[in-house]
Amino acid sequence: MSPVRSPPRQLVCSTRPSRSPRSCCSPAISSPPGSSRPLTTPPTSSPPLRRRLRRRVPSKDPWRDQLEGLGAFIRSQRRLANLSLRQLADLTEVSNPYLSQIERGLHEPSVRVLKSIARALNVSAETLLSQAGLLEDEEAAGASESDGVTTEAAIRADPALTEAQKTALLGVYRSYLAENG
Repeated sequence: MSPVRSPPRQLVCSTRPSRSPRSCCSPAISSPPGSSRPLTTPPTSSPPLRRRLRRRVPSKDPWRDQLEGLGAFIRSQRRLANLSLRQLADLTEVSNPYLSQIERGLHEPSVRVLKSIARALNVSAETLLSQAGLLEDEEAAGASESDGVTTEAAIRADPALTEAQKTALLGVYRSYLAENG
């Protein structure tokens, strides 16, 4: 007994007009002897996937723009640190999908999440918080610290500094102010 062979496949062009680009030259099985029409088979492969193009349309919501700016800043800092999204997620103990949504400006991160991201990226928490709009801008902060109170308070409040370091920094800062008056 000989093995059963399937009929050879061939491309058959249809004569009917159709809107589908797959209707012309669709794969078909050759017709059985004596018949005039070919038997068509369904396509064996899916149509090619088309990549969606995302166009950046400026939003009317300034808060959305600020979230997108924060996400872009975090993404750029992550790339500068040569970290993948997964590695940053491990360092911050925040889920990978949530970090991705933050980077795309889809979610507003909490202060705790921003601080953990700042720690992982070696960026000051104040920088990220100001990018998120949770702290006043540096220009506004500079105007309010013309008397030096804000800078001195920040030095005193920094938990990473010892008392000796705080005293030394305050001395340097005050001498700088005295010279540049």
